[in-house]
Amino acid sequence: MASPELEPLAVVLFRAGGAWCGLEAERVCGAERALGHSAADDIETRLALRVPARGVRYRLCLRGARNVWYLNVAAPLELTHMPAGAIRPLPPLLAARAPLPGLRALALRDGQLVLLLDARALAPDTSGPPTAARGFCG
Repeated sequence: MASPELEPLAVVLFRAGGAWCGLEAERVCGAERALGHSAADDIETRLALRVPARGVRYRLCLRGARNVWYLNVAAPLELTHMPAGAIRPLPPLLAARAPLPGLRALALRDGQLVLLLDARALAPDTSGPPTAARGFCG
C-alpha cells in the first residue's frame, strides 16, 4: 500500500548572511518594507551572524505562543510551497548542536540550500504577560 502524499509546506523565504532561510508561513502574520530605523531585531542578530545584510529589508510580524513580535529580514521576500520530499529535518544530534538558533531542517529549492528555521526558537523572551500586536499586523 502506497503512503499518502504529504502536503507541501508553505514557507516565507528571505536572505540572511548570504544564505536562503525560511520560516513556516503559518507563523508569519504580516510583512512590510522596513523603512529607516526599526525597533525589530535583525534576523542576523538572532542567528548570531556578524553583519546585517545591506539593501532592502522587510519587517515580518511573527506569531508566537503568547505574543506577536517583529523581525527584520533581507530581500527578496517570497512565499512559496516546498514539497515535503525536499525537506530534511536535522538528525537529533545535529539539531542539539546546530550553530544557528532555531535551525530545524534543510531543504533544496532550485538546486540551492534553504535553512528552515523555527520562529518560536527565535522569539524574544516571553516570560512576561502576553502582548498584542502593534502596527500593521494587529
